[in-house]
Amino acid sequence: MFSNKTSDTPKVSIVVPVYNVEKYLRECLDSLLAQKLKDIEIIVVNDGSTDSSADIAAEYAARDSRVRLISKENEGYGKTMNRGFSEARGEYVGIVESDDFADPRMFKDMYKFAKKHDLDLVKANYYEHSDAGDVFQEPFAGFAYKTVFDPRVDQRALTVLPI
Repeated sequence: MFSNKTSDTPKVSIVVPVYNVEKYLRECLDSLLAQKLKDIEIIVVNDGSTDSSADIAAEYAARDSRVRLISKENEGYGKTMNRGFSEARGEYVGIVESDDFADPRMFKDMYKFAKKHDLDLVKANYYEHSDAGDVFQEPFAGFAYKTVFDPRVDQRALTVLPI
């Protein structure tokens, strides 16, 4: 859905914003490299981390050509995400927060669903790390599984859920 497609366009570009997440980053990146959809690029945008996050990301980038590390000075989440989006070459763009991880089928299932229904956007439940343990978040629990809805008609899509 981005204009900078080329003949080597991956199906999905996954943007991972990083700031001082050394505790969680390996599990996040391992979950992305384990995706069943192999035609992906993982854009890790380091927002001036002061811990070993940049070193961890560089290690993964050296090991797998699908991982690309962009390091920049600390400018905050918005500029970090915009930088990742500007570098994305994928047909679709996904976001995985660096303290989260993805089920191995996530991007394959979401990509197939988006293509089948000619969708611009697909959202899903997710896992989140916390000091109390990994927590499965279900902000879309009220929606039937694999249902396409039109937010102009179905107002539940516009509901802000508590975090």
